[in-house]
Amino acid sequence: MKINENLNRLASILLAKSIIDLYPNVIIGESTITEDGFRYSFKLPTDVKISIKDFNKIKKQMQKNIDRNYEISYESLSYEQASKLFASNPYKLALLAKDQENGIIHLGNDFVDLSANLQITKLSSIKFIELSNVSGCHFKGENSNEQLIAIDGFAFDNAKD
Repeated sequence: MKINENLNRLASILLAKSIIDLYPNVIIGESTITEDGFRYSFKLPTDVKISIKDFNKIKKQMQKNIDRNYEISYESLSYEQASKLFASNPYKLALLAKDQENGIIHLGNDFVDLSANLQITKLSSIKFIELSNVSGCHFKGENSNEQLIAIDGFAFDNAKD
């Protein structure tokens, strides 16, 4: 079955928002689309550990955020504008395109991330979400980069899939 890449990208951004809600000192890393869904990497503070045992709590927070019906908006920013927006996040700074506009997504007034316009305007488009794995990873998949954790998951726009 072919995944809906835009829906899974939105689900990964929802995951990042929910992780920040639960663990405010986490630094969000990189969102990627996988063959089965999505993966999002995070830098955890030394006092925070996330395991599969935390998935129910995280999924409940994700559902709370869906129920809050945040307005989703998109914009394009220059490198200079985006680097100011993400000044405190070294991972986002490393992902910014220097020679073109950078797509930004807003969930409500308090969360922003890098993303192209997904053509989805409601979090309620996500009807089913599952978190499937947590593992160690290196930023941008390069062994010379810092070790982060990654959470994998998948989303559908109906519960039957």
